[in-house]
Formats: sequence, C-alpha cells, structure tokens
Amino acid sequence: MHHVLLLEDDVPLRAALLRSLQDIRELSLLGVGSVADAVKALDAHPPSLLVSDLDLPDGTGLDLLPELAARGLRVPIVFITAHHTRFGSELPTSPNIEVLQKPFSGEKLKHVVRLRLQTAEQDPAFAVSDYLQLAGMAKRSVRLSVRQGAEHIGEIVVQDGEPRWATDHTGEGEAAFRRLALLPRAEVTCQALVAPLEQVNLAGSLEHLLIDAARFADEARRSTGVAAHVASAARATPSPPSLPPPPRPHRPPLPPRPSEARLRAASEAATPAPSSSPLVPSQEKTVNPSKPKITAQQVLALDSSLKAAARADRQGSVIDVAGELDAETACAVATMASREIAEAAAELGFGRPQAWQLSVGASTWYVALGRDELLVSQGGVNKNPGALLKKLAKSCGAGT
Repeated sequence: MHHVLLLEDDVPLRAALLRSLQDIRELSLLGVGSVADAVKALDAHPPSLLVSDLDLPDGTGLDLLPELAARGLRVPIVFITAHHTRFGSELPTSPNIEVLQKPFSGEKLKHVVRLRLQTAEQDPAFAVSDYLQLAGMAKRSVRLSVRQGAEHIGEIVVQDGEPRWATDHTGEGEAAFRRLALLPRAEVTCQALVAPLEQVNLAGSLEHLLIDAARFADEARRSTGVAAHVASAARATPSPPSLPPPPRPHRPPLPPRPSEARLRAASEAATPAPSSSPLVPSQEKTVNPSKPKITAQQVLALDSSLKAAARADRQGSVIDVAGELDAETACAVATMASREIAEAAAELGFGRPQAWQLSVGASTWYVALGRDELLVSQGGVNKNPGALLKKLAKSCGAGT
C-alpha cells in the first residue's frame, strides 16, 4: 500500500484534499500543517509520495528536500502553490518534482498522484543530479556514492553545498563529475561528510559544473550521431575509382595579412559610438588594487532600469547578489558565454571585449568582466543601454 504525506497549513483545504485522495484504492493518507510536523512524519512513516504547499507558517515546502535527502528517501514530490512566480527560481529542475498552481480540481490532483506513484514504481531512484541539487540548496556536506546494480562506479563529495571531489573508474576531477552527474539510472547513497576535505579536485559552483556537464554531454551526442551517419553512408555508397588530381591553376601570391593592430584600428573606425554598440572597446585601464569593489546593491543604484545584479569570481562562483535573480545560473551562463564571445571577437579582429549586453524581449542582460570579477545585471528596456554598459564596466574595473 502506498503512503502519501500531505502538508497544507489551511485546515479546510487540507481536509478537502484528503477527501479527494481517499477515492484512490490502496492508499494511506496523513495530513499535517507545518514543516516541523512533516519532518516528524518522515521518521515515523516514510511516505511513497509527498504533496506539500510551498508557503507555510514555519518555512516552505522546499525545506523538506534536504530532509528527504538526509534520510535517503527517493520519493516523488508534488508542490501546490498560489505563488509560483515567487518560488519558481528556487525550485530544482527534476523529473521527480511537479508543481500544481492553485486553484486546481480534486480530479487533477488525483490524476497527478496516480501518475507519480505509477512512475515511481517503474523507476524509483532519483538521478545523481537530483541529489546534487538537494545538497546544494541545503548547503550540506555529503558524500554521494554512486552504484549501478551491485557495482560501485564512483563518488562525488559536496562540501557546504558545492561539489569539491569526484572520482570514478576512469579518472577523477571534472571529467569524472561529468560522467557521474548526469547518469539517468543509478543508485545513490547519501552520507554526511564527517570531516572537511584535505584536498579538492573540483572548482566552481554547482550550477556551473552541471551546465558544463550538460554541454559536454550534448556535444558528445551530436558527435556520435554525425559519426554514425557518416559511417552508414560510407557503407552504403561504393567508393568511386580514384582519379588523378586536377592541375592547380596559377594564382598570384596573396597580400600579407594585416596585423591585429591594423584590424582593430579599422574596426574601431567603422564602429558607431559606444551608446549604440553592445560591445565596450577593448582597451583596458590599469585598475587600482586598493580601490574597494562595488557591491551588487551599489550596482542597482547606477540606473533605475536595473532590477537585479550579481557579482562573481571569474569561475562563476557568486560573491553577492541584490534584487530577484537566480545568481548561480546567471553567473555560470555568463562565464561560459564570455569564452564564446572572446573567441568570436578575436576572429573578427575586435580584440578582447570586456563587456556586452543582450536584449531578450522586454528584458536586457548586462555582463562586465573585470580583472578578477564578473558582474551580471538584469534590467528592463533602457533608452541608452550602451551608456549604462559603460558605467557597469567601469564599476567592475573593466575599463571604459
């Protein structure tokens, strides 16, 4: 028999939800009204499924995620809320978590519960990435041992919410993390880390490492698909008879390639004023090391159109944040994008851009790269984004 734990502080609503679920056969139900009572219920009678409100008197439903991980409970979760916008950035992306926005019907809840329980029977284990996100949200220090069947294939150690060690049969470090983190079907044992690590082989934030792992996995899938297609075409197409190479036409020698300095001068002469350009010119000013770093809150004071800001080190780990912003993800994506932009700018002869902006719909993102710092800001429509970008770049020590 499946056991469902329901956490809802509104007494009439809790009673109504329990009544609607009573129609499901072979289902035992327990309703509680606080996070503290729910934690006690996890120990007394571990559930097969958790249904929880997000906004609660003594916390949020998200507080139960690390409690489940600490007890090794691999159960599907259904969050119910009328404030999805408020909690959306905090919810981990996982196929084991579903969100129902209030109001919803009793039939809708029954359908979701039946489907989740059925899926859990077919594939009961959380993925490795689920455990990593749970540990990251709770800032826990844990050791994740990963197995497939009876074989132990590796482990990831998380310290204070950030991965710091990974090893498997093939190697260790970031390569091992990438192989383990995205395993879809694996058994994970989560144990508390007794003592701090003496050495580490991972650097950067959890979000940065997971995004990097996803990028490598996507590139591997595409490379495998192209290789298979080429091999299939080669098998199906007979090789043509070899022909002698055609005579090479005589061409006059090419003129010498212009130097990078000449390309930069030509591009600057053809580039409009900075107020209309998404790139800040590449000349760097010497930064006074004694000058105090601007904070994320001070960044917001630079312009009324800015809504959020985050500062990070050059590896993407967040230093501080102000406003409503998923700082870890924003900084990790900005770190990866800076590499792509630097490569593209070098090919075009622009030198090394220190700042750029990107407008998506009614939202504008600004990124500035200092000597040892990354600044990410988000704002609405701005009549002069180039001028604002110059302010942000200067405050980050990236030049003007």
